[in-house]
Amino acid sequence: MPPTLRPRPAASTGNSRSSTPTKASAESTQPASPSFPTLVHEYVLATRPWTFTASLVPLLLTTAILFQHSAASSDLYSLPPSLPSFLSAMGALLLVHAASNLTNTYFDFVSGRDTKKVRVG
Repeated sequence: MPPTLRPRPAASTGNSRSSTPTKASAESTQPASPSFPTLVHEYVLATRPWTFTASLVPLLLTTAILFQHSAASSDLYSLPPSLPSFLSAMGALLLVHAASNLTNTYFDFVSGRDTKKVRVG
């Protein structure tokens, strides 16, 4: 059975000490888990959002060039970029960039280059 589903052992009548751990000892053996906002904040910082401009600038520049080219041209195949396609490209771009930053942070930590307190780069 999983440990959470095991029945408690019956306390013996001759022993004054209980076989179950006290609340204080149970709390001291378990590490304190960070709160949800702290955990989310750490993950957001691990994605390094200040580097997203390196991916967004080329997308914005390309969209501006496509817009200018489609306005100046009367070709059938030079349609202006639509807002849904721009937003989906921007979302995909940011997700890929964040995933690569998280992967880099993870492997830097595993290799010992970064620690929880000191981050290089």
